[in-house]
Amino acid sequence: MNTEAIRIFFVAGEPSGDALGGNLIEALQDHPTQVVCRGVGGPRMVAAGMDLVFPYDDLAVMGLVEVLPRYFRIRRRWHETMAANLHSVFYTCRAAARRLRSGGRIVLVSSTAGQRGEAYHGDYAST
Repeated sequence: MNTEAIRIFFVAGEPSGDALGGNLIEALQDHPTQVVCRGVGGPRMVAAGMDLVFPYDDLAVMGLVEVLPRYFRIRRRWHETMAANLHSVFYTCRAAARRLRSGGRIVLVSSTAGQRGEAYHGDYAST
């Protein structure tokens, strides 16, 4: 039996993703192997047991007056989100592809925000 913890990084950019992520994190608590959840999200995911990297509210600003005082924090969060959404997916898929049996598949599940956009979440929608 493998006793090494399963580590999962979540990114939820708005309340519905927070609710879905929270439900998934709760369900993962029943897994026989310890599951460690970390990521970007909201109060529901934190309540379910996720270690919060930063809240999605950090990026939910609109308008010049609101953005300017938060510019450096938004810029830092932008890069963190890009790293979580793009870089982590690339490296995870690359590692998984090396272990796939012939005919195996990698399934990526994503948000429709990339197709339709997501108000107040340009970083999330663009990744």
